[in-house]
Amino acid sequence: MLSSLSIIISHILLLHLARKALKNSTKVSESVKDVLLCGICAFELGCVALEQGVIMEQYGLAIWAVSLILVVIWQVAGWDGVSPSPMGHILEGSTLGFLRVGFMLVGSLLSYRHMTTIWTAELTGLH
Repeated sequence: MLSSLSIIISHILLLHLARKALKNSTKVSESVKDVLLCGICAFELGCVALEQGVIMEQYGLAIWAVSLILVVIWQVAGWDGVSPSPMGHILEGSTLGFLRVGFMLVGSLLSYRHMTTIWTAELTGLH
């Protein structure tokens, strides 16, 4: 379980730092920041959810439920109002909204590719 937790925590911390750096950047416009933040949050959600699947498979429902609650608390506290749900952006109907959705899709797909690479490294026998 330690390997799964370290994968989840390292992704959360590194992507939090990436979001903070992007938010503090003065070289990128606010609309571009917003689109990129949606993609980063979707990437983080994908990575964490995939690793939580390993926790569910190896350690059962109770441990998974606790990790799920902690991840949701993190998302509410640490994502500063960015939602991983594309529905609001789709209903907005603007070009910017559809760009956000596109970047969220790309972030989600990249998270699968990224986690597959991590699992292929076979850091433990659980993956």
